[in-house]
Amino acid sequence: MNSVYEWFLERSAIMSADGNMPIYQADFCAYALTASYCKRTGQTMPSDGYLGALRPGASDPIWSDELGDAGWYEDRNFRIKGKIR
Repeated sequence: MNSVYEWFLERSAIMSADGNMPIYQADFCAYALTASYCKRTGQTMPSDGYLGALRPGASDPIWSDELGDAGWYEDRNFRIKGKIR
């Protein structure tokens, strides 16, 4: 199994179990953390399988340490769950 995928699964499980997040939210946040992990370590984000299916489109979700949540940039504003932050 791919180490990046294992890293994703671990983050998702922690957020789902310990953070009491619904699995869809845990997967979204774990995807953002995994994308950050790949950028930081120089690894390639898998584009196939489950992670490929989660890819939202033109812009990957981004993890914000400051806010402790995942979101994306839209019109230069950081959005989390549809809200501008």
